[in-house]
Amino acid sequence: MYGKENGMTDEQAYKNILEHLPEKYGIGGYVRYPKHYTDYYGTAIKGVRDSVDKLTLDTVKKVLGK
Repeated sequence: MYGKENGMTDEQAYKNILEHLPEKYGIGGYVRYPKHYTDYYGTAIKGVRDSVDKLTLDTVKKVLGK
């Protein structure tokens, strides 16, 4: 995990993940997909963005196995 490799505690690393994922993958996030991806996977991408915006700290911990 990036945060732990850079001196963060587990809790700090999870909070960092929770903050970063929506910035990148959430609705309005900065990740950009080629047009042919959005044309073909648009519904799935929207679902992922919606899910990322609803993440909680507990969910992040569960997904990462803590």
